[in-house]
Amino acid sequence: AESPGHLCLLVFTKYPVAGFAKTRLIPTLGAEGAAEVSRELTEHCMAVVRGFLHSRPPSAARWQLQVHFTGGSTAQVTRWLGQHPAEQFIPQVPGTLGDRLGA
Repeated sequence: AESPGHLCLLVFTKYPVAGFAKTRLIPTLGAEGAAEVSRELTEHCMAVVRGFLHSRPPSAARWQLQVHFTGGSTAQVTRWLGQHPAEQFIPQVPGTLGDRLGA
């Protein structure tokens, strides 16, 4: 996604609730373990993305981060991940990945 004068980086995630996040891992890790893996992966992804965005020189294109989430409220997700300037937290729309990317 791109807006005038800005580049947009999208992150899609689920709020790490046991039984909802990384469900394919539940048979091996249990519901709590799978949710913990989801939490750690999302936090790592956010740290890498934020590091990239903050390392850009002032003369570089301006970036915006959009975090599209499901499984929690905006307040829950921003409390969990924090919110920095130029970041938006947006609930995911239902449907396919194509539907979500087009929203």
